[in-house]
Amino acid sequence: MSTEVLKESEEANKNFNVEIAGISLKLRTNHPKEVVDELVRFVDGRCRRAMNASRKTNVETAAVLAALSIAEDLFSLKQETKQSLDRLSINTGKLLSQLESSGTNKQS
Repeated sequence: MSTEVLKESEEANKNFNVEIAGISLKLRTNHPKEVVDELVRFVDGRCRRAMNASRKTNVETAAVLAALSIAEDLFSLKQETKQSLDRLSINTGKLLSQLESSGTNKQS
């Protein structure tokens, strides 16, 4: 492994001390601090919302509920994205057909 690759690898992974739902965690990531902070705020918010929904909810249950909520959002976004890409593909095909037929008509 070259020194340059090793240096990039070391720079890519940074350690962050964060707190989510009152639990201190050490994260190692190549994301910038701003992204880590945003992710932590997002997950912490989801955990706290789950804990506030019921006084009997413990941190572990809140974490699972937050994970399910985030997964639901992810799957919804993936489905919406796929539908948008499908519509775009259909519209692109229609436009391409129109261009081809208008080019054919001009050549006649």
